[in-house]
Amino acid sequence: MGLQTTPDKAGTAEVGSAIRSTLVWNVITMAFAQIALAGIFLLLATRLDPVTFGTFALAAVVTDVLYTLGASSAVDAVVQRQDYTRRTLSTVAWAMLALCSVATLIFFMIANAYAAAVNTRQVGVILEFLSLSMLMLPFVVGPMAVMRQRMDFKGLALLGMISSFTGSLAALATAYTPLLEWSLVVQRFVTTGSMIVLATLRTRTLPGFGFDITAARMWFAAAWRIFAGQAIASATPRAVDLMMGYFFGVVALGYLRIATRLADLALNTLINPIGQLWVVLLSKAKDSARDRRKIFLQLSSLTALISLPGFVGLALVSNEVVSLILPAQYAPAAQLLTALCLLMIFAPITNSRNSILTALQKFNFLVWFSVLDFVATITGMLVMSSMGTSMMLVGGALASILLILLALPVILQNMNVGLREYGQEIAPPYIAAGAMCAVIIAMQPYLADMQPAMSLLIKVLTGAAVYLGVLGALFRTTVKNAVGALTAR
Repeated sequence: MGLQTTPDKAGTAEVGSAIRSTLVWNVITMAFAQIALAGIFLLLATRLDPVTFGTFALAAVVTDVLYTLGASSAVDAVVQRQDYTRRTLSTVAWAMLALCSVATLIFFMIANAYAAAVNTRQVGVILEFLSLSMLMLPFVVGPMAVMRQRMDFKGLALLGMISSFTGSLAALATAYTPLLEWSLVVQRFVTTGSMIVLATLRTRTLPGFGFDITAARMWFAAAWRIFAGQAIASATPRAVDLMMGYFFGVVALGYLRIATRLADLALNTLINPIGQLWVVLLSKAKDSARDRRKIFLQLSSLTALISLPGFVGLALVSNEVVSLILPAQYAPAAQLLTALCLLMIFAPITNSRNSILTALQKFNFLVWFSVLDFVATITGMLVMSSMGTSMMLVGGALASILLILLALPVILQNMNVGLREYGQEIAPPYIAAGAMCAVIIAMQPYLADMQPAMSLLIKVLTGAAVYLGVLGALFRTTVKNAVGALTAR
């Protein structure tokens, strides 16, 4: 099994070089995060209780869609249009600053009403301060777009690592002062400010005083549609936070935030290095259906091969991981981490959807599929809410199932890829991960009385051996093609 076409050398080399760069530097970033950032996070967890994490989460629910996607959609719109002149980048910065100013004012106006609605007074004050961080976002758009165009993933990884470390240190320092409840807010401001300074210095991209109304219109026409689709999709995890807080309280929400933080480490390591290539590579290949097809198959296969053992493995060792790295009071987070990782097994198929539709300028599909994602997730969770926190999260799988049935055919059609051919590329890692899961579950009774560290080690070694063994024995062509894409020069 494997790719049925012979990729042209130049296209394969570009994809391989880009993937190697993102993977290598993301591994370095992850290693740093595990040693330094995770260490700082654990120290924070000893200073802050689940209520503090939950309170911050309730405030962040309101701002995070704009905070996360404001910059992301603005950058995607620049990359998609392939216009990097200083005048255009300056125009984008000032236009976005105006929009962020309006959003900040709105959040200030609703802060007290929102705090009353969730019955947590401190949420309103935190929301007001968090909303101010959005005024910083316009100044990161130009540098980030330039770095993505240059495929400077090494720079993006290093800058992200340094800014995250700086923000985490600031949060930790604050946690040892009387203002410890503000630690997570301080972290947000310092992380964002550090990223702006570092990215600006690396790219020498500063907004000028010029403004082009035509460029502003063209950028906004693309950006708002990207934002609309991605914002709806990104609103889904925020709605999950709200539902967890509403049905099970702020402490349960605190556990969810901890579990989400651990799950995000896996997602950022296993999916995002390849995920950030979709818009860049497909935008460059937008005039060649053949190149788009090759890029789609290569990235899809690599995403599944790399990410599935990580997600399935983390679900199987969640109890050991939580018990080893977190205080005993966070033990309930393990079940939520398992549920989140189970949902992530759909990620190799569904995660690239918005990026692909953005690169193809299929903005109507982007919006409607995002709406479906949101509605189906909420519906599934409501149905399962009476069965407990973990099962409520698992109810979100309804969205992934529906989107595989409805969105995947649209993407395959636009990529000129048949369902059978796609299945041949995507099935091997799912089969290997399924075999790994079956073996570890069968071993579980024999590991029940072991210390968490020994149990974790045995599960990791056994799981890796089974996964690689199944791939090597049954799907050598798929592995060979994936390795070939990575090593092409």
